[in-house]
Amino acid sequence: MQQYKNKKTMMTYIKMMVFSAIIIAMGFATGCQTQPVQETPDLSDTGSAQLMDVDFYAMFDYTAQETLHYEGAGEYYRTDTVERIDDIKSPETYRLYLVESNQEDMSDGESGDLSSLYQLKVSADSVSYYYKEGIETVLLKKPLAVGNTWDTERLDSQYGFMDITATIMAIEENGDIEVRYEAKTEDRSVNLFSKVQTFRFGATDGVVEVILGDNDTVVTQRLVKTASAPDSNYISHYVNPSETLKAFYRGDEMAFYVEDGTKKAWLWQSEHDDSSLYSAYEEYIAMLDSNDIRSVSRAKVMLNLFAEHAENDFELVERFTDFYEWMMGNFGVDLIIGESDDPITSIFEYYHYDDETGDLVLTAPSDQNSAEAAAVSRLLSSNGLGIYIAEGYPYFETMATYLDRNMPMTSDEIKTFIAFKKQQYSIFPVYSEGYLIQQPEVIADAMYLFETAAASYPNEPAFDDAAYYADYFFETLAVPLSFEMDGTKYYAGGYIQPDFYNTYHQYIEKYPKSKYTAIFKKIVVYLDSANGKYTEALNQYLNDLGYAADAEMIHEATQQQADFKAIERKATAAKPVRTNRVEVSDGISLIEAIAPDTEVVLKAGLYQIPYDNFENPYVSCEDGTLIIKDLSGLTIIAEGGIQADLVTDAYMEVIKLQSVSDIYFDNLRVGHIYAYCVGDVIAVKDGHDLHFDNMILYGCGYRGINLENTEDVHVTNSLISDCQASAIKLDHASNITIANTGLLRNGEQVLQFAATQDVHFENVTIRDNSYMMYEGQNGLFKIDDTSNIIFDNVAIFKMVDQPMIEGIGQIVDSDGNIIAEK
Repeated sequence: MQQYKNKKTMMTYIKMMVFSAIIIAMGFATGCQTQPVQETPDLSDTGSAQLMDVDFYAMFDYTAQETLHYEGAGEYYRTDTVERIDDIKSPETYRLYLVESNQEDMSDGESGDLSSLYQLKVSADSVSYYYKEGIETVLLKKPLAVGNTWDTERLDSQYGFMDITATIMAIEENGDIEVRYEAKTEDRSVNLFSKVQTFRFGATDGVVEVILGDNDTVVTQRLVKTASAPDSNYISHYVNPSETLKAFYRGDEMAFYVEDGTKKAWLWQSEHDDSSLYSAYEEYIAMLDSNDIRSVSRAKVMLNLFAEHAENDFELVERFTDFYEWMMGNFGVDLIIGESDDPITSIFEYYHYDDETGDLVLTAPSDQNSAEAAAVSRLLSSNGLGIYIAEGYPYFETMATYLDRNMPMTSDEIKTFIAFKKQQYSIFPVYSEGYLIQQPEVIADAMYLFETAAASYPNEPAFDDAAYYADYFFETLAVPLSFEMDGTKYYAGGYIQPDFYNTYHQYIEKYPKSKYTAIFKKIVVYLDSANGKYTEALNQYLNDLGYAADAEMIHEATQQQADFKAIERKATAAKPVRTNRVEVSDGISLIEAIAPDTEVVLKAGLYQIPYDNFENPYVSCEDGTLIIKDLSGLTIIAEGGIQADLVTDAYMEVIKLQSVSDIYFDNLRVGHIYAYCVGDVIAVKDGHDLHFDNMILYGCGYRGINLENTEDVHVTNSLISDCQASAIKLDHASNITIANTGLLRNGEQVLQFAATQDVHFENVTIRDNSYMMYEGQNGLFKIDDTSNIIFDNVAIFKMVDQPMIEGIGQIVDSDGNIIAEK
């Protein structure tokens, strides 16, 4: 015989065959000619040549975990691990072996998992591949004589059930028996490897040689040795197969082969149009178990067979993809965590974190520390099951590479569809609980791919999702109001963060023909005109385009700007002159510039306090709070009359001033990113001579200003708004002036005074202070009888239904008249 010439074609046939329970995959080899058929004997003659006394139980006398090693050409080997499963089947008249056939081909760079599972039934009169009661392939049958024939059926991995004729071709002097199995079909499309097979049985060694094909086209594999246990480097898929059947294979594994074999036989034995193929495949996947990991693999194998018969197989691919995604969304984790109270510990038996990418990665079977874990790893990876952990629990998900490896790429439409799906699986979820888990530039590139896929097939419903994802990702980029990553909100205090802004520019340059490019250009114009701030004009532009740009933080920021502009300002003390002057444009530079006798000038823009600890002799950052301490003579001012924003994502204070004097803040908007916290916007302890002019101090600060053991503080031409508890708290403070200022939309107890003297409110508006405090209160102002408070032209609007004062004390006007008392 000649060596098979087209190795890749042959590998395709072999890989299809090994999935079946009965097909044992072969390698590349030159085979031997089978012996010619002898004359049909007279079976009434029971002479020695007919070997009527052969003992099939002795011929197939396997022990549990015995391993059979077969060798073929091209470095292609097969290892069969035998397991007795009489205990499961409880036969009375035969033995049943479960055989795990494992192959790995290393020739021509081809490699892969070619494992399969089959059952071997041995009785006194016959040997067969066993599927279930009444359905089996009879391999050997008494009486044994050269020329003896019998009809049986074979379950082929590609064609399903095939009627075959078995013929005893030779009986050797040493007791070896050669049997040829030939399919009863004239269909020339049936490949030769499925049409003709020859087995040689040894008198005491079972199957010693298998030949697929005939004449000049064959592949052969021969038994070279047996072992009482698997090799040390051999990891079984199924570990102890009889136990694995109980754990992994609920029901009869062979029954699935029978079900699928019936469908395959129908497929190749009849003529079908595309419509009947589509409906038949849809019925097939509808009957698959929705909570069985093997269903994905079964649907995939059947898809490829159906696709060979369809003129247009795109609809088949789409239906499989829908099924695959549905399975991933509904598949439970019972397979790997069982009844465990600690699913995360269980999941890390099979997965590990990749330190470079930060992704959860399936541990390769060869790297697993147990055969059981290796079996599960192979089962998961071969069926396209990824996993991620959310809120401390593992969930199955689709794998981006699975479709690319397994789908029939027969048309440009399918290739585009699979590329779209791969991108979808790679990037989702985009966010989880408001946290972005993809960088803006990654979202932008995916958005363009989705847009392109949808535009390529605008009338194909399968691409509707691509159009939806493109628009959804655009809204995520253009309106990132509720997303954050690594503790950083992209929409921080009314600003678009630089990585989003830079992504807009990159997109405009990379994708000039995208329908979103013109919109990004307009967004950039709006941002540039407002120093990067997300303005009401930009908000309205996106709303006009149909995107839900409105958000609480947008309204809050724009309302604050309107309230701030409405304040009737008056001149204040002259700005102090400092020896040193430093211009800065980012949060780190601001921190580094803080020093005594220094004026720090901020360009208009966003300044975010870093969460990492940072220290110089006069400044420290602790968990996002800027602490300025032990200095005198500091000015922080925004240039050009345009406010600079100083924000933090801290849970505590934004700015703390400790043991400071001669401090001057001007033209700053200061606040928290988050809508919840327990820290104040500005907290001062042991301070003297502090000036806050043209300021917006906003929530969620627990309080806008909190002064303790502090004197000579002047808050002028400013707005304190949207703080959860109080606008101002004064504790052992004196000589405090609040002038030309609005206290709006703060907590119900808007002012708190304790042991405070000479507090003067002049031209102050107190309005809409109705936020519920965290602790109980019973008055708009909390005062103790040691405090001294003067209200001069103070307007109080929309007070909640509560007393004016909680505690004991009074508020008077500049002439000494009592305004409120308790």
